[in-house]
Amino acid sequence: MPKLGEIQSEKHDFLSFKRLPWFSEAANHKGLAKGGVYLLSGPPGGGKTTMALQMAVDIASAGRNVLYLALEQSLSDLKDTIDARIFPYRREVVFPSQDGPQPFEKGLEKAKSIIESQTRSEAEEDRASKHLDIDSSVNGMEGLPDFFVRQVLRKGKSQYPDLIFVDSIQGFGSAPTSSKLYENLYKFNRYAKEHRITVILIGHVTKGGAIAGPKTLEHNVDCVFYLRKAMRLRP
Repeated sequence: MPKLGEIQSEKHDFLSFKRLPWFSEAANHKGLAKGGVYLLSGPPGGGKTTMALQMAVDIASAGRNVLYLALEQSLSDLKDTIDARIFPYRREVVFPSQDGPQPFEKGLEKAKSIIESQTRSEAEEDRASKHLDIDSSVNGMEGLPDFFVRQVLRKGKSQYPDLIFVDSIQGFGSAPTSSKLYENLYKFNRYAKEHRITVILIGHVTKGGAIAGPKTLEHNVDCVFYLRKAMRLRP
């Protein structure tokens, strides 16, 4: 039994978002903790997948390895969402409005800034394409532990993903009260945590607005994000 002084402290690293400045304020954290398990829940059509893809692209564009496990949507649907909604959003350059005519030098600076931003966006998109893997081979929660052992650990530590998304844990019509299915999910979470891989689980909510699944689900994650719709916004 080790003494307190013999226990080594663990360094806490974070995956920080570059293009999602609201995250650190909303979560009161500088980013996603390495080895942390997060649950992103919300009503159907609330934008959970879109937000998850925004996060995935942001981390991958920084050169980090990201694995997106699609348990519901097809690979082509996810790619279309990234091409049509995520990349264009990241390319936008917003400049403050200025009243009246501006000096010629100001116009040149603005044009130069736009060109630099476009070049930077293209480079980030290339990195995201290289570092973001999307897989649809997992047939529900029961297949997650086996997938982790065969497809993640087999690659070796240097090739481990920094971040794994599971979209969604109730995919393939998994019963929200099936304890055996969730035991496989918890095993998957433990594997990822042991290897310092961050996980974001995407889950549904009931008609009453409660998080779908057994009560043990909330005790097997480190943090819960609840996504609510307000008109066309997603606070």
